[in-house]
Amino acid sequence: MQWAIEQPVTDDDSRMIVSAGGEILSVLLDHDITGVRSHILKHVAAIEKEKNAGKKSADNAQTLLQTACRMMGTVKDLALQSQIGDALKTWMETPPFMADVATAVDTQVCTFPRQCDRCAEKVVRLMVLWGSS
Repeated sequence: MQWAIEQPVTDDDSRMIVSAGGEILSVLLDHDITGVRSHILKHVAAIEKEKNAGKKSADNAQTLLQTACRMMGTVKDLALQSQIGDALKTWMETPPFMADVATAVDTQVCTFPRQCDRCAEKVVRLMVLWGSS
């Protein structure tokens, strides 16, 4: 699915591949949002482990969440932006009582882009913990 979403949108065929990846992401988020969030955390841990091991490929590695965020700024197709935007909205939604906890995690103003990645990772970890309880 991440492979499909990462494809450059240059023609109708690639647009269909990206759209299918977005649809699969939406279905996964609707079906098992906790599993998707957990997958992101595992991916973050794996990337950090590779960075600590000194692997050069880890510097360019992106999680599915980072890929979706990058797509929002690079894709010109409004339908794809809407699809990814809806997925991101679902991804980041927190129950009302979790909003206070997420705010307490990092009350500093984020400096784009690295700080936002850290804040998002903390919020995702909290959401996974909430979903598993």
